[in-house]
Amino acid sequence: MGLDQYAYFVAREKAIDDTNSKRVIYRSEDYTWRKSIPISRWMFRLFKKKTGEEDRRRFNCCPLRLEKDDILSLKKDIETGKIVKDAKFYLPENYNYTGYDKEQDIRFCEYALAAIEDNLVVYYEEWW
Repeated sequence: MGLDQYAYFVAREKAIDDTNSKRVIYRSEDYTWRKSIPISRWMFRLFKKKTGEEDRRRFNCCPLRLEKDDILSLKKDIETGKIVKDAKFYLPENYNYTGYDKEQDIRFCEYALAAIEDNLVVYYEEWW
């Protein structure tokens, strides 16, 4: 068991609301993470902001719609290191958020922004 995280893209007409969609993949490249605590904590804070829900169990397997402003905010927090500072309590003492993980998270933001420009809707979901 562990933390599996996904982002996927659906056609705008298949998007229902912030936490629901008809799961239809329009690009073969879903985006995945494995045990990314900074991304998980950041997305849960966004989930709480959008839904008012405080129970983390409600976030498990619940799609979260990411708007352009959400992704721009995520990208900024990645670039400035805020994403790690906000998750520090949950990370190992020697955690290093540079190199590959950071590059992949920025690449996701760029990919998601391009998908939005292509009139797709971006969802994030995690399972643990």
